[in-house]
Amino acid sequence: LEVLEGRSLMAVLVSDALSGPKDTTISGTVYEDVNSNGMRDNGESGIAGWKVYLDLDNSGTLNNDAVGTEEPSAVTNTDGDYVLGNSLIGFLKPFTYRVSEVVQAGWSATGPVSRDVVVTAGNDSKLIDFFNFAGGEIVGTVFNDLDGDKVRGVNPATGDLEPGLAGWTVFLDLDGNKNPLPDPADRTTITDVNGFYSFRELPADEYEVYEVVPDGWEATKDNKENATVVARQQTILDFGNANIGGTIYANTGDVSVISSTFSGNSGSFGGAIAFAFADTRKCVRAQLLAAITRR
Repeated sequence: LEVLEGRSLMAVLVSDALSGPKDTTISGTVYEDVNSNGMRDNGESGIAGWKVYLDLDNSGTLNNDAVGTEEPSAVTNTDGDYVLGNSLIGFLKPFTYRVSEVVQAGWSATGPVSRDVVVTAGNDSKLIDFFNFAGGEIVGTVFNDLDGDKVRGVNPATGDLEPGLAGWTVFLDLDGNKNPLPDPADRTTITDVNGFYSFRELPADEYEVYEVVPDGWEATKDNKENATVVARQQTILDFGNANIGGTIYANTGDVSVISSTFSGNSGSFGGAIAFAFADTRKCVRAQLLAAITRR
């Protein structure tokens, strides 16, 4: 056994490995591991079009032997099944082989990507299986719905999209209790500076997605949306919200006039409110809502 550049170049060439007696093979299945538990569960199916190979030099990559012949490989069928060794290319010589899969882009292995198999003459070494997961995604934007139309539109005057809202909480109601606030069992994220959020590598399933609406805001459509996640696909869910006002506090004077400007959905809200106090020790709280005339 010669070691070269971190690889072990085996004396057994591809032609030697495929010089075995009839029906000496390795077979198995490549599965989509929907729940990522590293084993096959009911309802999980094989994946077509994946390559499995004999890693003769134990390098972890499909490459050529010392004379330039590619290592023996097979491509899974529609059921995810593969067989290494056949009457066309030759059957396997009894030996201990390392069998590996080529993990495709967008997938991650949930079990070993390589397995050592002892091959004996005239036998099929079965159930050399591999498990992989490719989740789907839920992504979107929490935004200030300036015109209240429930869709993130473009301001024709500026050409800009309605602004995203940073620092908002979005969560997946994984325990199904429909609590509008996240529980420990729920998966939670916070919107970035552009109001963008994402949940990645989700098992294919149905999800309820919530946003947590702060005081002074209200959802223009709903604070909960349903999403169907499909493996290797992206579901987009945006949440529009309207700024409905702020809060004014006053606690001095028999008569007090407060003039304030509040940030609102299409510029600013303004107004003057007069408070009469018989008892100067009390604090009066007033809500400045969207009903105030816009300036």
